[in-house]
Amino acid sequence: MKREEFKEKMLINTKIKLSNDDYIILREPTLIEMQNFSDDNRENLKLLAKIFKDCVIEHTFANEDGTKMANTEVQKTLETSGALFIEILNAWINNIPFSRRLQQK
Repeated sequence: MKREEFKEKMLINTKIKLSNDDYIILREPTLIEMQNFSDDNRENLKLLAKIFKDCVIEHTFANEDGTKMANTEVQKTLETSGALFIEILNAWINNIPFSRRLQQK
């Protein structure tokens, strides 16, 4: 399997719709990014918040002048609604298969 084929077939991206046309796409965390994950969902949410801006691969957020917003600004904007940001983090972590991926094959 070629590297690009691997990225396409095996890596999981989570698309989270925010409204009709607005969305954010997050890639799955790398092994290094996941090294401190545990069974503690609260701690995992904190870890996801730390790496969030690095895992955003696409979004529909724009600055007032129409230019694409930087990932750090996207995170700051989403964090202004704590409930929404937690909902996004939960949707993201629930889409990461962890041990389920290989068991299904």
